[in-house]
Amino acid sequence: MSGRLGLRGRLMLAIVPIALLAASAAGISLFSFEATSQQQKTVSEEAIPALATAQQLYAKGNALTAIGRMVAAAEDETAVKTATERLSTVETAIHDDIARLSQLGVKANILSSFSEKTGQLGKNIRRLSDTRLTLFKLGTELNNRSEQNARAAASIEQLANNLGVNAAMNLNDNASSLYSLIGDPDQTSVASDKLNTLLDVNAVNVQNMGDLRANAFQIPATGDQILAASTVKDLDRIKFQADPLLTQLQKGIEHIDDTAQKAEGQKQFDIIHANLSPNADQNLFNLQGQHLQTSATLEDILSENNNISADIAQSAQQVLAQMQNKIDAANQAVEGTIDASRTIMVAVIIAVIVISGLILWLYVQRNLLRRLIGLNSAMTRLASGDLDTPVIDRGRDEIADMAIAVETFRENGLEAQRLRAENQAAEQRAEQLRRQTLLEMADGFEATINALVAELVKAAGDMGETMGKMADNAGNNVARAMEVTNASQEASRNVSSVSSATEQLSASVREIERQIIKAEEISQNAVGQARRSDETVRQMSETAARIGEVINLITNIADQTNLLALNATIEAARAGDAGKGFAVVAGEVKNLATQTQRATDDIGRQIEEMRTVSNDAVEMISAIAHTIGEMDVISASIGAAMRQQGAATGEIATGSEEAANGVRHMSANMESVSQTASMVQNLASHARDVAGELLRKTQNLQFEANNFVSRVRAD
Repeated sequence: MSGRLGLRGRLMLAIVPIALLAASAAGISLFSFEATSQQQKTVSEEAIPALATAQQLYAKGNALTAIGRMVAAAEDETAVKTATERLSTVETAIHDDIARLSQLGVKANILSSFSEKTGQLGKNIRRLSDTRLTLFKLGTELNNRSEQNARAAASIEQLANNLGVNAAMNLNDNASSLYSLIGDPDQTSVASDKLNTLLDVNAVNVQNMGDLRANAFQIPATGDQILAASTVKDLDRIKFQADPLLTQLQKGIEHIDDTAQKAEGQKQFDIIHANLSPNADQNLFNLQGQHLQTSATLEDILSENNNISADIAQSAQQVLAQMQNKIDAANQAVEGTIDASRTIMVAVIIAVIVISGLILWLYVQRNLLRRLIGLNSAMTRLASGDLDTPVIDRGRDEIADMAIAVETFRENGLEAQRLRAENQAAEQRAEQLRRQTLLEMADGFEATINALVAELVKAAGDMGETMGKMADNAGNNVARAMEVTNASQEASRNVSSVSSATEQLSASVREIERQIIKAEEISQNAVGQARRSDETVRQMSETAARIGEVINLITNIADQTNLLALNATIEAARAGDAGKGFAVVAGEVKNLATQTQRATDDIGRQIEEMRTVSNDAVEMISAIAHTIGEMDVISASIGAAMRQQGAATGEIATGSEEAANGVRHMSANMESVSQTASMVQNLASHARDVAGELLRKTQNLQFEANNFVSRVRAD
C-alpha cells in the first residue's frame, strides 16, 4: 500500500491526538505527583522532624527550668548537687537540637535567641546553685553562731545565778547577824558595819547578779530575733537594742568579785560580743545581712529564670509555629497542585471525549462502519450462494483490500462451481474407467487362473495316474522279484523259467522306465506351467501396483485439493464475516476432495486385497512348483532305480546263461531288485500323495481366485 495511507495509518492518526492528550495528562499527573512528592518530602524530611525536634527542645527548656526550681527548692547541698548533675547533659542536648533545627531550615534569629536564653538560664542555674550553697553555708554559720551565743549566754546566766545565790546567802547571813546585834549597845558599830556591808555589798551583789542573769537570759532571744529578721531595718532595730544589752552585760560581769569566775564570765561575754557587736567581724548581724542579701539574690535569680523560661517557651513556640506554618504552606501547596492537576485532567478528559466523538462520528461511523456494513452485506450474499453481485469498494485502505479479496472469493466461488462440475464428471469417468479396468482385470485374472488351474489339475491327475501305475508296476516288480527269489532256489532245476522271468522283468523295467520318463516330462511341463502362472500372477501384481500408483496420484491430487480448501478456509476465517461465502465454497471443495480421497482409498484397499491374493497365488504356485520339483527329483530317483533294476535284470539275463555257476549271485541280485522295487513302490506312493496335495492346493488356488474375482466384480 505504498503511496497511500492505509486503514492502520488513519486509525493511528485518529488515535494519536487521544494518545497525545493521554500522554499530556500522564505527564501533568507525573509533574503533579513529583511536585506533591517534593512538598511532602519537605514536610516529612524537614517540617515534621523540625517540629519534633522543636518539641524536644521545648521539653529540654522546661527541663532546665525544672532543674532551676529543684535547685531553688533544695534543702541541703546534696540535693543541690543532685539537681545540677543533669545540667550539662541537658545543655548539650539543647545545643544538638539547635544545630539540627538550623540544618532543617529554622530561622537563625529564633535559634540564636533560644540558644542565648538557654545559655543564660544555664548560667543562672549555676549562679543559683552557688547562691543556694552560700545560703546553706550562711545558714549553717548563723545556726552555729546562734547556738554558740546561746551557750555562752547560758553559761553567763548560770554563773550569774550561782553568784546571785551566793550573794543572797551572804545577804541572809549578814542580815541574821545584824538582827542579832540589834539591841546590843556594844555592838552598834559592828551592827553599823554589818548594815553597811549588807547594803553596799551584799544587796548590790544580789542586784548585780540578778541583772546579769536577766541580761544573759535576753541574749538567746536576741539571737533568735536576728535569725528571724527579714529586712535590714529589722536588723538595725535589733542592733539598736543589742548595744545597751551588751553594755549592761559587760557591767554585770565587771561586778563579779571572784577573779576566776569573772574571767569565765568575760570569756563567755567575748563570745557573745563577737556575735552581737556591730563592730565585730562576721557577727550575727553581718551574717544575717549576708543571708538576707543572698536570699534576695536568689529571688532575683529565680525571677530572672522565670523570665528566661518564659522567653525560652516563647522561642520554642515560635519554632513550633514556624514549622507548623511550613507544614500548612506545604499542605496548601499540595492542595493547590492537586486542584490545578484536577482542572487540567478535567480539561484533558473533555478534550479526549470531544475528539473521540468527532473521530467516531466523522471517520468511524460515516466511513469505516458504512463501508464495513456494505462489505458485510456483500459477504452475506456470497455466503447465501449469490455469486452474481460484484463486490465494489472505492477506498484505498485495507477495507478496499478486503473488498477485493471478497470479490476474489466470489470469482473463486464461480470457478469452484465450474471445477466442482468438472470434478463430478471426471469422478464419474474415473469410476467407469475403474469399474471397467477391474472387470477386465478380473476376467483376465479368472481366465488365466482357470487355465492354469485346469492345466495343473490335469497335470496333477496325469501325474497321480502315472504314479498309480508306477506303484502298481512297482508292486508287480516286488511280487516278481519275490518269485524270482523263490525261483532262484530252484534255478538249477528251472533255468529256462528264470530266463523267461528275467525277460519279463526286463520288459517290466523298461515299461517302468518309460513311464518314469513320461512322468519326468509331465513334471517338467507342470513346473514350466507353474512358472508361467507365477509370472502371470506377478505381472498382475505389478499391474495392481501401477494401478496403486495411479490411485496414489489421485490421492495426492485430493490431498492438494484438500490443502487448498484448508488454506481457503483459513483465509476466509481471517477475513471474518467477509469470508463466510468463500468458506462455504472451500468446504464444498474439501468435501469433494474428501470423497475423492475416500473412493481412492477404497480402490486402494481393493487393489491391496488383489495384490495380497496375487501374492498368495504366487506363494501357492511357488509351492506347487516346489512340489513338482520334488516330484521331478523323485521321478529321477525312480528312474535311477529302474535303470539300476534294468542293469540288474541285464545281469540276470546275462547270468542266466551261467545260471548253474551263478545261482548264488543271482539270488543276491534278486534280493537287491526286491529292495529296489520296494523303494520304487514307496516313492511312487509318495509321489501319488504329492500329486494329491498338488491337486488340493490347486483347487484352493482356484477357490481363492474365484472369490477375489467375485469381490472385484462386486466392487
